[in-house]
Amino acid sequence: IKMKLILVTIQVLLLQNCFSQNLNSLFEKINNDVIKQNRIAANLAWESSVNPDNPELPDKAANYQRNRIKWQDNICAKLVALNNDQMLNDTQKRQTYLLCRGPKFTFDEARIMSYLYEQLQSLYTEAEICIETSEVPSKSDLSAVEESILSYLTAVRDKKLFGYNAMNAAKFAILSEWEKKEAKENELCLSGEEDME
Repeated sequence: IKMKLILVTIQVLLLQNCFSQNLNSLFEKINNDVIKQNRIAANLAWESSVNPDNPELPDKAANYQRNRIKWQDNICAKLVALNNDQMLNDTQKRQTYLLCRGPKFTFDEARIMSYLYEQLQSLYTEAEICIETSEVPSKSDLSAVEESILSYLTAVRDKKLFGYNAMNAAKFAILSEWEKKEAKENELCLSGEEDME
């Protein structure tokens, strides 16, 4: 009986070791897949910043997104099942949490979010903001540009302190009617991402 008990114990230990090695292999594969996924995402981000008008980019991004969501959903389902069965060590639990946390989107929801992000990005890159100022600084003189913006914002804030709502405060912060006649000459305009930075 002692011999049988020893044999059973050895078999259990061997099975545990084999299962542990399989789990380690699974997490190694997941880590390698995450690196590949992140590399693809970084390349897409780079392409969109250097060549945003590339007509192939939306299809590439959609394909990446579809594959990433499908891959992550499948992996997380497996990992959550293993975690629920108490099969993961603390490191593996942490890795599972980091990979599977956050909101879960369907492909269609993710495409809508991407579209909205692209719209916000285009607002940022294509916007033109003009403020009237007594003296228009050279755009290369960043300190003077910043000072003009801060002066305008201070004037808006001061008007708000007197009970004006934000929109009216912004309107009253600009130069007086007499000075507005010369406003085209006294406008500091910042256009697109390059000026906004």
